[in-house]
Amino acid sequence: MPLPRDVFTVAAVTAGMSSGNHDRLIMPLPRGSGCPDPPTRPRYQAEKGLPTWINRTIAMATSMSSSSPRSTHMDVETTSLDVALEAQLAVAWAGEFGEEPRLGWWRTDLVSEFGGEDLFQRLMPNTCSWAVLQGAREAARRKDAELRRQDANPDRIISLFCFGFEVDERVEERLLDLKRSGKHPNAALPGLKDFLTTVWRPERFVDWVQSHGSARLGPSSVGRRIEGAPPEALSDRVKVLVAALAPLSDAYPLPHFRRKV
Repeated sequence: MPLPRDVFTVAAVTAGMSSGNHDRLIMPLPRGSGCPDPPTRPRYQAEKGLPTWINRTIAMATSMSSSSPRSTHMDVETTSLDVALEAQLAVAWAGEFGEEPRLGWWRTDLVSEFGGEDLFQRLMPNTCSWAVLQGAREAARRKDAELRRQDANPDRIISLFCFGFEVDERVEERLLDLKRSGKHPNAALPGLKDFLTTVWRPERFVDWVQSHGSARLGPSSVGRRIEGAPPEALSDRVKVLVAALAPLSDAYPLPHFRRKV
């Protein structure tokens, strides 16, 4: 299955090619799989005419500065951020629809040998493994946001891809920290190894979801609303949100909590 046009746009601009002329290379790519990205890579400037989500994905992919100041956001343990990020990437991977379809919740084929991996390996050899996961995660985030907007009070929804502004920012920062570390995703987030190193098997994903326990669901006009207040600890919140993915459905079920006013 050919990749969506937006995926090629993201890849082209991320690699330093003008969105208006994809044949013109503005910034040379690093050569050799062991060559680190240039430390003086300029800050990405949003391309006019591109959708916001594409500019956001490119900015994430090209943000490689190791000296960026640490945010003063609310204190969240690194281990909890890893739990959240690992769950997001696992669900994003499982939700893809491509040449070898998985759940088909979003129409991307990025974490795939002959899909996004083939493209990004040539354009971004040093960060390909992270780039394809970032793209799948962004597709999942967009679908999650699309469903939340169908609710009368979308800002009150807490989901797997929307924990709240400050926590979301910390998760984004953690993703970039891991990407800059030079580690492969399987090494940085060991829980992904069971998925990314094997062929798609629905029963394996179901087992992973069920290992998070169960969730008590209540009536909702959109998605699957989890009854009760969201757990205080981020890792516990993630655990219940993942559990609410069961049973699997043909469309992304948007498991969520509803915060009180």
